[in-house]
Amino acid sequence: MQPNAALTRAAQAHAEDMRARNYFSHRARNGPNGETFGQRAAGAGCTILSGAENIAFGQTSEAEVFTGWQNSSGHRRNMLGRDYTFFGLGRAGDIWVLKLSSGC
Repeated sequence: MQPNAALTRAAQAHAEDMRARNYFSHRARNGPNGETFGQRAAGAGCTILSGAENIAFGQTSEAEVFTGWQNSSGHRRNMLGRDYTFFGLGRAGDIWVLKLSSGC
């Protein structure tokens, strides 16, 4: 899997929006960067064919957040998705967003 600048921008923007507007959700109601995963990715310059998004709150390091995701069956399934070739990671304080995509 390779890092992708557009997915990283989308992940970072979503993390910052959640922090600024004090919410925690995959859906950003009236979000300035789009409401859904696909809209946020497209706004950052990435058209998603298939993808997934993990979010987390409260972890203070990459090691801690990835351990948490690995210990959660749904999040782990996302990270091990065979079709995903690109990722972007964003962080705003202790809010984390990982975007995974098969193309961009």
